[in-house]
Amino acid sequence: MSDADPAQRCVLHKAVSIWMDEADPAARPDVFGSLGEALQRACPERAAYVSEAALTAAFARRLLRHAQQAVAAEAARAGHADSYDILAAWLEQEADGAVLESLGRALGRSPVDLRTALGRLRQRFLQRVEAGLADWCISPAARQTLRRRLRDAVLSSETSA
Repeated sequence: MSDADPAQRCVLHKAVSIWMDEADPAARPDVFGSLGEALQRACPERAAYVSEAALTAAFARRLLRHAQQAVAAEAARAGHADSYDILAAWLEQEADGAVLESLGRALGRSPVDLRTALGRLRQRFLQRVEAGLADWCISPAARQTLRRRLRDAVLSSETSA
């Protein structure tokens, strides 16, 4: 089964999520190493036929999804769930000024207000991503390596999908 197969991706994402949820924080290595090897040890029946690139992309997506969920929960607790719902699509990419202008008109909010709210949401999102990276890597150098590997894996999986 190929990495691009939707059924395989679904199983893979579930396996990575389970592994990330159940991994003992004390046993997490400072240097990320190979997610494939770690997942192979944790769930051999699920990781046997999946490439390391696919595993790394699944790990990255799970980390990003967790950060998004945390920011959504924070926004809801602060009474800003509506702003999060409107702006969540632009957490990971730049919002075009024309889009914010149009959105602002439709919602009766100024583009400056939306840009400020988006900036705050992005800041919290990035903080949550960094906290997630810190859970897996203690040293700044190891976090930078992991950050680079995750970015490359997500970009490569998006171009091959």
